[in-house]
This record gives sequence, structure tokens and C-alpha cells, in this order.
Amino acid sequence: MSIPFVGVFWGIFSLSLTAYAFASLGAMDKIPGVFLVSNEAFLPFFWFEFICYSVMMGESLILSKSILTGNINKLLLRNYLFIVIGVGITLLISGYVEASFINLETALKI
Repeated sequence: MSIPFVGVFWGIFSLSLTAYAFASLGAMDKIPGVFLVSNEAFLPFFWFEFICYSVMMGESLILSKSILTGNINKLLLRNYLFIVIGVGITLLISGYVEASFINLETALKI
């Protein structure tokens, strides 16, 4: 999502696919997809991913503007590298949290 010029569109596309997945899961059990998403907003990995997606789409805009104006410098690229590493670590933590919730759900059969 941090790719210049296409990152924001990729992010919006990814979010729309997530919405379709929730709608499909809800339709199988006759539960509105909006209800599923609003309930997931109480879980921590939802916010980890939301923040990461927002940051990466913002980076896409910053890099796109820098490329168009010709203001790319080492500091910008260094900051970009730190942001990508930070987002990667945050998504890794988010994945572990989500996996633990899935394991707990499976163990408790809920």
C-alpha cells in the first residue's frame, strides 16, 4: 500500500475486498455484514491493521508528492524504511494476536 501513485487505490481495493468477505460471511449465517465489522472493531488486531493501512497509504501519498516535485532525499527514504519496518513489526504482532484469538475460539468451541 505504500507504492507511490497506486498505494491508495490498492488500499481502498483491499478494504473493499475485506468488506465483501464480511458481507459473504454474514450472508451465510443471515447476519448483516455491518454488524460483523462493528463487532470486530472491539478487537485489538482490527486497530493494529487499521493504523498500519492508514500509515502505508499516507506514505504512498507522501512518496507520490515527493516524486512529482522532485524532492526525494536520503532522509525521506530513511524515514520510509523505518516506517515500513515498524508497520511490518506491528502487522506481525497483529497476526500473532489474531491467531491467538482464533486458537482460543477453537479451544472454547465458540
